[in-house]
Amino acid sequence: MTKLVLSSPMNLCRQVGAMTPETWSALAAWAAVIVAICAAVWAAANGKRAHNEASAARASGDEAQQANLDAQRASRDAQEQIATSVGKLADLHALPDVTLSIERGQLGNTYDLVNTGTHPATGVKIDTIPDVHTERLPDGVMVEPGERYTFVLVRSPRTFQLGHLAVKCNELPRPALLPLPFR
Repeated sequence: MTKLVLSSPMNLCRQVGAMTPETWSALAAWAAVIVAICAAVWAAANGKRAHNEASAARASGDEAQQANLDAQRASRDAQEQIATSVGKLADLHALPDVTLSIERGQLGNTYDLVNTGTHPATGVKIDTIPDVHTERLPDGVMVEPGERYTFVLVRSPRTFQLGHLAVKCNELPRPALLPLPFR
């Protein structure tokens, strides 16, 4: 085997020119080994980065899928709420037009329950009022549109505290709080 001695550039040229084919083959083999090692290190580094990127992409895909499922669930819930609201609105439109009010009557302590709607009010009832003298409170009566039902409510300090009466009827989903008129 030939040894290369680096004494001067001229000497190096002479030595390279004097190398045998076996030396060149060995040198080429070592160069190939060095290139292979560099390629392996580079591939390992890129492989790890590719693995990390693939893991991140997989996690991002899982998050996107979960977000999609959440959005579908929220959309389904919103549709159910809309359907419920539309159903309630349809129920309200299905209720007959019963509009009740309380007015002062013609005589002293009398009051008139008036139906100003277009549909009769059936089962009209005002519960008894503790500590207030009343007469002829409606109890299951029918008040036709435009009609009045007269009852007596003796004015007292308790009456002024009330301020309103709860009137029930079959056509209303809950009692109507009607203000008491005072002169």
